[in-house]
Amino acid sequence: MKKITQKILAGILTLAMVLGCFGGMGTLEVKAAGTITIESITAQSSTVSKNGGDVSFSVKGTNVPNKLFYKLGWPGGFGTSWSGAGEVTVADSDGAKKITINFQEPKNEQQTEWKVRVCGDNKFNTGTYLETSIPIADEQPEPTATKEELGAAIVQAEIKTEADYTKESWEVFLKALADARTT
Repeated sequence: MKKITQKILAGILTLAMVLGCFGGMGTLEVKAAGTITIESITAQSSTVSKNGGDVSFSVKGTNVPNKLFYKLGWPGGFGTSWSGAGEVTVADSDGAKKITINFQEPKNEQQTEWKVRVCGDNKFNTGTYLETSIPIADEQPEPTATKEELGAAIVQAEIKTEADYTKESWEVFLKALADARTT
């Protein structure tokens, strides 16, 4: 009697599962979110400072999420070395999507650019990402002088005479002297 009851119950369960699946009961409907497509990423400045710092980028695409992931890299002898991965919040600014990435100082003196990879799902090796690069500025340090050194230079400049210079160069000289006096 037990075997017959077990067979009947197994048959009823099988029939219930078949009817449930084909009758619309027990089905699982998964709606995929829109596919993230990043069409372009453009730096808002032409270079990044040798000292590092923030650079803003505009991001164009469809279904761009509120957070994006990025990686920073620099070209090397064996391809690009990647570091500095992070997550950034996407801001809406005048109808455009904007992100700001903080760059480190270059890894070495030979580094002339940073490579930037941006993707929506943090799957840089298997997912879809967009890559761009931004040059590192070739900055010359600002000359510095003490107030005493500037005062001494002004005194030396004040003893010069107009007769020793062309009209154009004298005008440039006078402007520079006036600027130095107001500093």
